[in-house]
Amino acid sequence: MFSSYPTIRLSVTGTKNRRHSSRAFIARVVRSVFVNGRGISSFSSDAFRLGHGNMRPRLLLTLSHNEKWGRDRVTPSEILARVVKVFECQKVLVSEEPHLAGGSHYHVGILNSTATRYNAARRLRDAFPEFVGAALHVSFHRSWETVLRYVMKGQRVLLSWDAVRGLILNPENHEYPIADHHEMLSKTEKLFEILAAKRSWGEVIREPRLRSALFARYSSTKKFYHDIVRYRSPGEYLAPRKLVSWVLAVSLLSLGIFLMKEQISLHLSPILGLLEGPRAPVQPETAATEVAQQLAAGEQLAPPLNSSTRGGSSANHGDGRR
Repeated sequence: MFSSYPTIRLSVTGTKNRRHSSRAFIARVVRSVFVNGRGISSFSSDAFRLGHGNMRPRLLLTLSHNEKWGRDRVTPSEILARVVKVFECQKVLVSEEPHLAGGSHYHVGILNSTATRYNAARRLRDAFPEFVGAALHVSFHRSWETVLRYVMKGQRVLLSWDAVRGLILNPENHEYPIADHHEMLSKTEKLFEILAAKRSWGEVIREPRLRSALFARYSSTKKFYHDIVRYRSPGEYLAPRKLVSWVLAVSLLSLGIFLMKEQISLHLSPILGLLEGPRAPVQPETAATEVAQQLAAGEQLAPPLNSSTRGGSSANHGDGRR
């Protein structure tokens, strides 16, 4: 059953983000192959990495002090051969910068489709074992123009390679698509004018002139879709995950309040009893209450008998009996 599918090996060790990405990748492969009925060949791991923001297509590699410790054999052509072997590259640009303390550095701009934030530095260090520690530095950039501007700024371009045209002759005289300062300012002013005319983020999402720029800034197509739907009809939209989260949060809050009330009443009842003290037993109606009731009913009260009258009466009865 599984013989027609290639083996997928993923490491689930490492950082928390790496474990999460590995589990998500396995879940997507299983769902794509066995639930949706598609083969492994139709599944794109690059699309998965792009959706989660792990791809790093624009790299800047710096090789320092290329004249020391046997590094002179690492020529620009050797750098190109090693980089193309490590990544699937579309463009590679190599320049040399003279160092103030003597010697020079190599700056390598790499435009590729397979480097990720987890393996880019490790794979380049394996490809250039002559450069140890701080002698090799890798940085990631959001645009290819920033890489070109850094590689070509006051430096001598030694090699320029394109996947379509191959090696470019006279790389120093070749025109590279780098926007000048005035063009960048004009783009910024246009963007500022567009954003200043909007009143909400929903209007920005629906602006046709900003679609390509917005989509390039999103790390996930799914998140971009949810934002479009949310701001298109904000009163009717609630993400399924958020809806479940709200229901679960309200249920847990109600349960917590109920349990808290039960625990408080259970623990405070004996304390409240001690603070109130012993309660007096309920006494029957007193004589004063009976007198008040008789006066209210209009009855005549009998004269009270004192102790001497009661004693004389008993003596007279005694004399009569004698």
